Amino acid sequence: GVPVGLVSDNATEANAKVAERMFIERTLYPKLVRVAQKITQEILPFWSRDYIAEFEDIRPTDTAARLEEIRTASAVLSINEIRQRYYQLPPVAWGDLPVNMAQPPQSSASPEPTAVPQPDSIEVGRE
Repeated sequence: GVPVGLVSDNATEANAKVAERMFIERTLYPKLVRVAQKITQEILPFWSRDYIAEFEDIRPTDTAARLEEIRTASAVLSINEIRQRYYQLPPVAWGDLPVNMAQPPQSSASPEPTAVPQPDSIEVGRE
């Protein structure tokens, strides 16, 4: 059900955030998992038995802990491993080295910065 902290006029912001997290983790997410299982069992077999239905994980995460985990992993994982594991991104050509050793290639498409010529003196006319 819906936690009281989500709908109460007397709820503090902290209580509302905890209530929202509980609602997502204990009510919405389990329902999404059950719906995905039903889709996998009853609808997808019409196309292929290899298909599996999944919803995105909507449960809130601790951002600070996740960033610390990525920072710690970057000492031993390559850029491509971090891209795949944490961001679901495709590999890059220069990403096989550990993060602290890899440098992205210099792009030749971007022109070298050029100095803008400055006038020697500026004349201000008086009328």
